Amino acid sequence: MGAGAAAGIAEAVKESSVEDMKAVFGSMGAVDRKRLIAILDGPRPNVKFMVTVSEVPPPPTGEALEKFKSQYINNDEFPDERRSERVKDEDEVRVLQFKRLEWARDNVHTYISMLRLSGHKDRNIQAMCDGACPLGADPECMSTFCACLPSFAEKLEKELGWKRARFVQTGSSILGYSQNPMKGFANQPSKITNVSSSDVDICIVAEGAPAYFEQLEKDGKEVWRMPTPLEDGQGRRFGAANSDNNPSIIRDWCEKWKSTFPGGLQVTVQQELDPKLPVWESWIS
Repeated sequence: MGAGAAAGIAEAVKESSVEDMKAVFGSMGAVDRKRLIAILDGPRPNVKFMVTVSEVPPPPTGEALEKFKSQYINNDEFPDERRSERVKDEDEVRVLQFKRLEWARDNVHTYISMLRLSGHKDRNIQAMCDGACPLGADPECMSTFCACLPSFAEKLEKELGWKRARFVQTGSSILGYSQNPMKGFANQPSKITNVSSSDVDICIVAEGAPAYFEQLEKDGKEVWRMPTPLEDGQGRRFGAANSDNNPSIIRDWCEKWKSTFPGGLQVTVQQELDPKLPVWESWIS
């Protein structure tokens, strides 16, 4: 079963009658049936790619391997001074990012080969595809990290007055490739996440958080205002240009997890309180 077809079935089943659901499940293999049940079971399905990685043929070898790499894997960065040649505004960035996602889903077997050739193990690729764990992260460490987030949210409210704190993980490890429009090829994913150098990007969604960064600006500190695509339009995130200007509780928290995530933690906050996230980002608490 292709990834696009499986994803379509997942959407259709949600709206189906009991009789229709029985017919769909009866036509599927055991592995696909089990995984589809898992997708539909949760309140917020988080699957990234509908694929059974172990069934994907291995990458090419010999001369075909080098041709494959040059055609699909690209770590180059497009020069910032030529940014307008690739994207003229944030709407075009959003279009480009969705094109990359569409390409990966339409060419999922090729994409799995790209991940394998970049050093990622099948079990880790499968966990990423299922939305269970970001690519390259240790599942046990990630589980421990996520389990600590509710208590950290309580500390944010107590010390900073930030209410209803929730956490989003962003960055290249969610889908396995960079969504930065200036990295790699334009309309297809090509810069694959690197476990040792890619940082872990966490966005805090909380009442009161944006006001902290607005005050930083008033105090003369440099604050990044970053447009970010959402499922239903454009959003905005704030970040301190100098991490020393983050609240001490966040600085201490990042330092605590530094040994767990070799690339470090990068923290931003969301302006919108109930953002509809694109598939390349994930709620983790």
